[in-house]
Amino acid sequence: MKLRKIAISRERLDQMPEDERLLLIMAAHSWNELTTVVKVLHWTTHTDTGNTDAELAGRDSMFFTLVKVVIGKIFESWNMLTACYFRTRLGQTYDALIPQEAMAALKELKKYFGKKSVLADVRDKNSFHYDRALVSGAYVSIENKEALDIYFGHNGLNDYFRFADVFSNGAMLHAINPLDFQRAMTRLEDESTRIHRLLNTVLKALVELLVERFTLGTLSEDVIEFRALSPEDMRITYFVETPSFFASN
Repeated sequence: MKLRKIAISRERLDQMPEDERLLLIMAAHSWNELTTVVKVLHWTTHTDTGNTDAELAGRDSMFFTLVKVVIGKIFESWNMLTACYFRTRLGQTYDALIPQEAMAALKELKKYFGKKSVLADVRDKNSFHYDRALVSGAYVSIENKEALDIYFGHNGLNDYFRFADVFSNGAMLHAINPLDFQRAMTRLEDESTRIHRLLNTVLKALVELLVERFTLGTLSEDVIEFRALSPEDMRITYFVETPSFFASN
């Protein structure tokens, strides 16, 4: 892995108008968080966890949890842009300055967030909420095709209440497509991936533009080299051998 860096000048940052400074900081932070959770989600879905029912179910649990976090962060990123870019009227200046690809992405995002969507429903009822009515309404409609199991490990962190995910995550998928959960899952994945990519295109363009426009620093000639892990090196699983200080009981 080879990296080059820009050392941001605090003095130059202080001299920026507050609206631009806050947009820069919050857009960059949003990029960092979205990139982090998407990487973890990717590693989770591509980890060979093993073939036992418990291992496969544990991976599915992590996948659903991380998808909901990604969707929550997607909406928080859009809310940030609404507050820091549109309401401050910075768009009147910067729409004409960001690259065409980013402007096209911004237009797509405006269309998407301006109407009801699958991601909006998941964000409102699943990402950071436990919706009693949603689970209650879907409970009788969820067929018992999966085992309703509980697994107990050698410490609390390896306990897994699979039956609860069958109904709670099933309720989320039922709200998307009550007749075909696989199609519901595919739609959720495709839609979240598309909107995440559009958002990252806009966020990166704004950060790069503001850093350059206000001359916050110059790209170093020095190259930072280190061995980065490849996706094949990463293993993220639900069930792990954990030190005793991680145990919940």
